[in-house]
Amino acid sequence: MVQPPGLRCYATLNVSPYADSKALVSAYRRLALQTHPDKNNNTVEANEKFKEQLSHTFEYLNDDTRRKEYDRIVATAYAQLNRELAEYYKELHDVRQKIRQSETLHMNSGTNAGWHNGMPTSDMDKESQLLKRIDLKYQELVPLNGEIRQIPANPGKTLPTDHLGSGLDFWRASSQCQEKRAERLQQQVTNQQKALGIKETEIMGLKTQNERLREKVYKLSRENDCQKKLVREKTAVVDALKERSKNVREEKDQLLELNRRRNSRN
Repeated sequence: MVQPPGLRCYATLNVSPYADSKALVSAYRRLALQTHPDKNNNTVEANEKFKEQLSHTFEYLNDDTRRKEYDRIVATAYAQLNRELAEYYKELHDVRQKIRQSETLHMNSGTNAGWHNGMPTSDMDKESQLLKRIDLKYQELVPLNGEIRQIPANPGKTLPTDHLGSGLDFWRASSQCQEKRAERLQQQVTNQQKALGIKETEIMGLKTQNERLREKVYKLSRENDCQKKLVREKTAVVDALKERSKNVREEKDQLLELNRRRNSRN
């Protein structure tokens, strides 16, 4: 079985999935003429590459058997993407329920177990991953909207209508989710700023107290130096008095010795 040149055949020819054979031929000729070097300023290499893709696409769709097969492939891919999106939305719904329950429990209990900045880390990470997966699936799904000629009667699970049933709903819900998350983060920032404000006040108080203690220590140090100087001065006076007392005793002893000698002569 010859594979189609991608899943954008109708978009390549710029026609509706319901275009008949005449419309296909007309579109092909118009686009082929537009790629002529005299009609535009594109490079020859780019024109030849596009004309090759254009010819391949036209030949594929102009064959009834291949065109039916292409429509079936596109419809199957479309249905598969919808089934995958439905599964992602179901998971997203469950995760968000867990987050709401965790938030309620956190607010009632005041515990921080398993939380980071006021949010349950594992569930928040999973929610973010699911939103990214849904975004990628929509990027695959949206181009197929212009390629669907016939959607199967039972494509599988449909997207939940109570949640994100369309691309627009998805982006709205995603935006609301981000806004709520931003509000929670802002509240956490506010709380942290308040806590930091209290800590800064405490730090300033400690700094002031430390400055006072340093001044007191400096004052005591100066007083201690003065006391040491006074002690040295007193010590010098005492030493001088001791020396003087010693001299007086020596003089007294000399006088006594002279008196003793004088008395002995008499």
